[in-house]
Amino acid sequence: MVASYGDLEVERLLRDARFVRSRAKIVATITNARTLLSLWDSGGCLSKVVWAHASPAPAVPRPTGRSALPVTTPESDDLARALKGYGFRFIGPTSAYAYLRSMGLVDDHLAGCHVPEQVTGPHASPSRDRGRSDAGGR
Repeated sequence: MVASYGDLEVERLLRDARFVRSRAKIVATITNARTLLSLWDSGGCLSKVVWAHASPAPAVPRPTGRSALPVTTPESDDLARALKGYGFRFIGPTSAYAYLRSMGLVDDHLAGCHVPEQVTGPHASPSRDRGRSDAGGR
């Protein structure tokens, strides 16, 4: 388990060409694994933290081109701040926004895109199961 890694594992990973060999990133990954375990031990739930920062509605007006897409939002700023407050490292507003977007928790589809209507219908808002537990949780 990554949370149990120590100095020997960090040194081994730094020599492994299959990984990004950045000591700061490796140590942050180990720290984040330990932070997640600590969050669980205190009764917390990472998915609830993330869902609390999901964008409540589609971007209005919808962006008209890729250059109009944001790289951060107030929600991603808040999520990054919340995760850092728990002790997570190497997370900032841009990474938090990319995560929210990749999970479908931000609807920033471009104007004219067919996907939002296929997924939610022309006037529906996405339903979200905010009570989900962490995947792979203990």
